[in-house]
Amino acid sequence: MDNSELDVLIAEKVMGEPKPSLKEHPCGDDPSWIPWAVGSDLRRSKGDNWVPKTTGYGDGDKPIWVPLPFSSNVEYAWKVVEKIGLEINIVGPIIPKASEYGVYFEGAKNRLVVYDKPISRAICLAALKAIGFAYI
Repeated sequence: MDNSELDVLIAEKVMGEPKPSLKEHPCGDDPSWIPWAVGSDLRRSKGDNWVPKTTGYGDGDKPIWVPLPFSSNVEYAWKVVEKIGLEINIVGPIIPKASEYGVYFEGAKNRLVVYDKPISRAICLAALKAIGFAYI
């Protein structure tokens, strides 16, 4: 699973906010939108887990919602840790997988260690395991 798919799962399954509708997009169907303003942090979804974007910067652009980069940004991954509300255990990097981290949540019903890199992605995968979501 790539990071964009993982970020969608985190926003919906862990953070508890489904993808907003197109009606909630700040652009709507207004062709006079300003691309740099659309992606600003000031225009996030109500639950603060989705950001409005567009499909490009040319004619025919369409407004879309994308999740925050939970799996590639440790600042956003830590919001996942806070949402889970359990103690996190991080081991790593692991030898012989010198660049991977082992992560699990203490007290989770599915306390399985997840190995991945970077640490933000490992946190997200461990969070899905902790809530019992089967992603494989």
